[in-house]
Amino acid sequence: MLNIKIVIKSVVLIFVLLLTQSVNANVQKTDTNTSTSINPNTSTEYDGKSLALEYCSQCHFLPAINRLNAQQWPVTIDRMINKIEKLPQTSKIKLPTSEEVEAIKRFINSKLSNATSK
Repeated sequence: MLNIKIVIKSVVLIFVLLLTQSVNANVQKTDTNTSTSINPNTSTEYDGKSLALEYCSQCHFLPAINRLNAQQWPVTIDRMINKIEKLPQTSKIKLPTSEEVEAIKRFINSKLSNATSK
């Protein structure tokens, strides 16, 4: 008899792998002839959300934005960037540009601001 925890973990892992492949396939379809870099002066909330989905979900599910506060998010994002930079060059994990990181941070800040103003 299989341990139920092992079965659940296996199902979750398969789901994550399928989701990651789906997200990566969609990004590649829409990004074939354009750069993923964005202009920070024209960035919208959608840009930050799309970029967070593209980059952060390479390694983990997107956490709830209210999990951290406005002071903790930038530190956490910078820590994740540092982890990606330390990965071997053979890693398939893509590193966002500094403009993309700023767009992600603006997106998170806008969501936190909206949540506190309600």
